[in-house]
Amino acid sequence: MEDEFRLGRPCGEWYNAAYEAANRLNQRLGTQEDADVDCIIQMMLYISRRLSLKLFDYGVLCQKEQEGRNESPLVPRPLQDEAG
Repeated sequence: MEDEFRLGRPCGEWYNAAYEAANRLNQRLGTQEDADVDCIIQMMLYISRRLSLKLFDYGVLCQKEQEGRNESPLVPRPLQDEAG
């Protein structure tokens, strides 16, 4: 699995941008660290993790449903509008 936080990858760039923004905000506030800034960042990381795990669970559920219908997991089902 590819490391999404390595140099040049989107998550790495976004993380660096958030880190730099937090540093700029701390400078404006005249502090080394600000509890509210740290809380915002940490909560967004928790939300992202929770959503990614939910998406993974949804993918597993869809895979099980396809296997139960003997469908190939590589062939997408038609959208409801396409089915008629």
